[in-house]
Amino acid sequence: MATDETRERVIDAGERLFAAGGEDATSLRAITREADVNVAAIHYHFGDRDGLIEAIVDRRLQPLNARRLELLDALLAAQADPTVRDLLVAFARPDLEVIDEMRHTGRAQLARMMGRAYTLPSPKVGAMMQRQFAPIARAFLPRFAAAIPHLGERELRARIDLVVSVITLQFARAGDPGEPGPMGVEGVDGLDGQLDRLVGFLAPGLEAPAARVAGNDTTERTTA
Repeated sequence: MATDETRERVIDAGERLFAAGGEDATSLRAITREADVNVAAIHYHFGDRDGLIEAIVDRRLQPLNARRLELLDALLAAQADPTVRDLLVAFARPDLEVIDEMRHTGRAQLARMMGRAYTLPSPKVGAMMQRQFAPIARAFLPRFAAAIPHLGERELRARIDLVVSVITLQFARAGDPGEPGPMGVEGVDGLDGQLDRLVGFLAPGLEAPAARVAGNDTTERTTA
């Protein structure tokens, strides 16, 4: 129990300091002082700095992805064949909720750290994120495939990757309180407005006709 408490205390300290000053400006020594542990505790629990960042991001991703699956379950209970737009709302809302919460509690730096972890992950962080995202892909991809039947699997996965890239950019550019929200646009107030703008941009791209490229499955499917 004491070991688990020490691990959580280090994660809490790292999150606070990364939120206050960014991960590049925060040393392991500062984190050990904040957590009241020695450097050996960080090496024991996390291996190195990347391991600590992995643990911080992982702790944030778990409830975020649980929320994503919760919204998908609620959507499927209400609609047998959800639209692309409704699927995107369930997929993207948890991310904007997290960004909004971090911005308004003075932790925009932490959101930006998560954005960098998404877009330029170390091998450790990248492997963890793949593990976290695997059940999300299994849940959402068949639903997107049913809603966009003219796309082959390879093209659909490529487009979902683009969707994820756009969403993770919103983490990386999260502004401080008083600055524009995740979409970076003045006059778009509130999470729902941000979500409408984001989904309004992403849905047409997902539903666009497939590129006709010889030799792969990105060509449009035809019916007999």
